[in-house]
Amino acid sequence: MNIEEKNFDNDFFTFRTSIKELERRLAALLAQSFEDCDSIVGKSKLLDSFEGLLTRPSVCDELERKQLVLLEMVKSDLKQV
Repeated sequence: MNIEEKNFDNDFFTFRTSIKELERRLAALLAQSFEDCDSIVGKSKLLDSFEGLLTRPSVCDELERKQLVLLEMVKSDLKQV
């Protein structure tokens, strides 16, 4: 692999673009899965399962929003109890 060639830059750009698209699709899938879970426990397990992906900005942003929803659900349950 010769990193001085112009082909490397083009290939690397294509690679990074593909990774960003995959991250965006993963974030959308996680958001939909979160909505499909019907319990606080299920939603918590989903977030815990993908905790390692929080270093990815697009995934992190989506999961942070879902985490706030989860905290509101817990708060509501605690008020009922």
